[in-house]
Amino acid sequence: MGSLIEPLLLRLGLCFFFGGLRRIEQYFNQKPAQTASSTLNGAVASILIPTFVTLSAEAPLSGAKTSRGTAIILLALYIAFLYQEICAGKINVFNEASREVSMRPRKHRLPEGSISHGLAKAGGIGHRAAISKETRARAREKAEDAKGDADETFETTPVVDDDGDDNDEEPMLNVYVALFTLVISTALTVLCSMFLVNSIESVTSKGHVRTEFIGLVLLPLVIGMCDTMTAVTVACKDKMDLALAVAIGSCIQVALLVIPITVLVGWMTGEEKMTLVFDSFPTVILIIAAYMVNNAVGDGSSTWWAGAQFMGFFVIFALCTWFFEDTLKP
Repeated sequence: MGSLIEPLLLRLGLCFFFGGLRRIEQYFNQKPAQTASSTLNGAVASILIPTFVTLSAEAPLSGAKTSRGTAIILLALYIAFLYQEICAGKINVFNEASREVSMRPRKHRLPEGSISHGLAKAGGIGHRAAISKETRARAREKAEDAKGDADETFETTPVVDDDGDDNDEEPMLNVYVALFTLVISTALTVLCSMFLVNSIESVTSKGHVRTEFIGLVLLPLVIGMCDTMTAVTVACKDKMDLALAVAIGSCIQVALLVIPITVLVGWMTGEEKMTLVFDSFPTVILIIAAYMVNNAVGDGSSTWWAGAQFMGFFVIFALCTWFFEDTLKP
């Protein structure tokens, strides 16, 4: 449950907040965002059905049979979801580029032509800006020369905009180095997670930190730190489509793949308590989080204020989990 609540509230809130600090508003492709949001709502509703059935039953139920059947169906839905994503990549409406918003100038930015600006350039502070302007000037000269020779060479020259914003980023790693880095990072993450999980019992036995706080707040934060940093980084670059894909996509993967596999592994090992019956407190929080995400992506835009609300709600959730009495059953 923590792996679902943390990305929806904290990770998405950080993306909205830091991405919108120097922008009035950020935009993203509305069609794939709404598709991901509806898929998330369906996945959350599916994993919570056994909980509602158990709570509404007159006699206490274990929920094992309904959970295992639901897990199998969720795995089938995940396969269908992957197929839908592959097919959606071939549709133009899902590949439309979202509108980009230029960043507001910094508050203490030096005006062009001032003495301080010249001193900053001499000291190397504005060296990058100077190089950028020089590069754009050379590109314009080359474009003009090529345009003059167009009738003879019949070659086309790419257009260089006056702002100098180059969105075509060159890859920093080749495929093999990227795959090797991914494998090593995954292995180190698994190793650190194993050490972290094994140390939970010694920490909670002293009574300083509750097991619920570690499971719902601390552990998802540590495990999802890489995804959070990636999502925030691309959001600061005004690539909100990718940021939403990282934040919401990880929740869909947990709901449709990780949780069902966990239930099926418990079935294979004879663990009757490993079901889809959750406690009422995280269940309510998850429903509210999914509702907030659905409203946030409805208009295809976001602001820093929306991110602040998401982060504030997550802090309230973490605070309540920290001070919650021993009524949350493991």
